[in-house]
Amino acid sequence: INGDEIVDVRKPGEQESAHVENACLLPLDYFLETNFENKISKEKHYYIHCRSGYRSTIASSLLYRNGYENITNVIGSFDEIKTSSFLVKGSCPSLT
Repeated sequence: INGDEIVDVRKPGEQESAHVENACLLPLDYFLETNFENKISKEKHYYIHCRSGYRSTIASSLLYRNGYENITNVIGSFDEIKTSSFLVKGSCPSLT
């Protein structure tokens, strides 16, 4: 991931139907099962989002707890994101 990045922490099936353009998939389950430090950098800024804000809050907390300071938890639902021009359909890169 390069620069300011958007990280989608939803499940792959959710992401496949629609996602934010240029977002990378890193499901919350991955945070709980694996060392995510190999996938994301502490020097970069990340916007973390999910469907309702619940999973992104957990993911952001896990990142903060592990020394990541450049994290923005995107508040709001994916339904709100759907109304923006950033939404695309189809697959996006996965970090898992």
